[in-house]
Amino acid sequence: DTNTLVSAFQGRTDIYIFQTRRIMSRIADNTDLNGASSLRVKQDVDVLELLTHLDLANKYKVLDNTGSMVFRARESSSFITRSCCGPRRPFTMYIYDKKKKPFITLKRPYKCTFMCLWPQEIQILDATNSNALLGFVKQQWVFAGRKFVLYDENETALYTLYGSCIYIEPNCFCKEYTFKIAKCGKEGLDGEGGVKKTWAGFCRSALDADNFEVDFPSDIPAEHRALLLGATFLIDYVYFEEKIEKKAAEPVEEVAVDGQV
Repeated sequence: DTNTLVSAFQGRTDIYIFQTRRIMSRIADNTDLNGASSLRVKQDVDVLELLTHLDLANKYKVLDNTGSMVFRARESSSFITRSCCGPRRPFTMYIYDKKKKPFITLKRPYKCTFMCLWPQEIQILDATNSNALLGFVKQQWVFAGRKFVLYDENETALYTLYGSCIYIEPNCFCKEYTFKIAKCGKEGLDGEGGVKKTWAGFCRSALDADNFEVDFPSDIPAEHRALLLGATFLIDYVYFEEKIEKKAAEPVEEVAVDGQV
């Protein structure tokens, strides 16, 4: 009976709306993301890529302060785009929580870098809520620097990530590169939080594996933390994604010893 059903649900609308919202998204409820002061992103070393010099899809572990793995990230892209487009390739990155459930999805479109006319960008989607849009991260060209802007789903600028120019700094494999975060519209840098490219260690660096540390500002909400985590992967592909096959193809310098080469 319809009248009986309606009367049974009267006065309980707020409860069902609350439950529906909790089911829609698990981003804010995830303590591994929302409760962390920092996370470490470590790229996996692929032995097959090392042996064959083929550019395979990247995989990452995301660790908390204790070294426990809280997320896994896996790139999905075609062999043709990886071979032809290199670090500019389009891809979808799937991030899973420690229960192996989809958590965040990253989508990067292809953008030509000719004459710096098409800055790189990435979309961050809520995989716990039918891939609802959380926001964007877009690169901005600046003189002698590196800058990314984090936007919400309405393309309102929230934060900027700024680092000094990688091309004018000493080329040292063990050097750390830092991107400081600041709220848009606020002069200067907050001095709290950002993304740091850390040295992976001699063996892992030789095997082309990248490490990053993501420091979250204390007052940043869970959705914005997801944007900052997504920005870390874009930074890796734009500035630090090197090709093993290119390294292998580089000519070896011949050193003269006692007049002989």
